[in-house]
Amino acid sequence: MLLPGPSGEPLPFAYRWAVANGLTSFTPWHLLTSPDEAAALRRQFVREFSPGTDCWPIARRQDMDEMAGFLLTDGRVEERVVSVHLTWGAQMYPLSEQAVYADFWAWLTREVSPTMAGWGAGEVDVEELLRDRSA
Repeated sequence: MLLPGPSGEPLPFAYRWAVANGLTSFTPWHLLTSPDEAAALRRQFVREFSPGTDCWPIARRQDMDEMAGFLLTDGRVEERVVSVHLTWGAQMYPLSEQAVYADFWAWLTREVSPTMAGWGAGEVDVEELLRDRSA
């Protein structure tokens, strides 16, 4: 499912292209499909990061409280992607200490791809995934 922006607008082209081509699971990262989940993560992001900083979450890491989202400026979705670790606390953190990427492809290349390379136990995982998908 293609996640819309916070006001129902289309998200940047690179994201839409990836989803349209079935590129939604990059274990351990997974693109979000639920606007409700994105909204909940957005509320937590706003609680934890610099006042006035906002984003629209598009992905979550399955093994940590990591999320990534398109930065928002005056309610408009930007191309830039921020990747953060949520603490689920009330302390505020400066956005300058977080990873910010120029766009979806930069985030995918620099953050997601390296985590994928070290994920899984090898052939056994691949065989299990293929078996699960064919069932």
